[in-house]
Amino acid sequence: LRFCKRELFHAIWLLALDLDFMHAYEHRMLIQCGDGVLQQMFPRVFTYSADYPEKVLLACVRYLAQCPCPRCLTQKTDIANMGSHANMLRRTKLRTDDHPVQYDISRIASNYFNIFAGATILIINIQSAFSIHLSPFGFDFYSMFVIDQMHEFELGVWKAIVTHLLCILYASGHNAIQRFNKRWAQYTATPKICFKDFMTFVDFVKFLRLGTIQFGNSAMTYLN
Repeated sequence: LRFCKRELFHAIWLLALDLDFMHAYEHRMLIQCGDGVLQQMFPRVFTYSADYPEKVLLACVRYLAQCPCPRCLTQKTDIANMGSHANMLRRTKLRTDDHPVQYDISRIASNYFNIFAGATILIINIQSAFSIHLSPFGFDFYSMFVIDQMHEFELGVWKAIVTHLLCILYASGHNAIQRFNKRWAQYTATPKICFKDFMTFVDFVKFLRLGTIQFGNSAMTYLN
């Protein structure tokens, strides 16, 4: 079932990245803009925001494998060291969609249904649709996976974390919550992160009464 899901996912992307799109990607397409000027447009794929299960499907890597990250080659045993200087150095070793990797994938795919073939190897036997169509133009599809905090944190988990932090501020006293509210007001006043009907101050009572939309906006503001 997992194999079929991955096959279906990339088959859909192969249909989306059709001949017309690839012709426009390579040569350009002419579009008449709103000002009446005919412009040459080159469609490009810069980022792809998704949660971890979808990134695994896109990157064609195994779910929580020995190297679970779709961007770098950090091993699962080193995840506990996140935030350390050594971890930052490990994260510089990125995945690359180069010819050796593509060759290994094609070799495994050709032998996948043979006895024991592909069963003990960590490389998925499906080549990404982005790799098939865009790698000839120098595009490394691993680089398009960006960190989206709203996908990495569930709202319930985020609310529990911030509620605990606000309780610590109340317990510490010394106007800690007032200083927090002052800094929060300065931060949310920037035009970059203005939200409609967004509260100016976040204290404990108001935080617990947040609606779904406002709560999502507060999480985005915190994580920025």
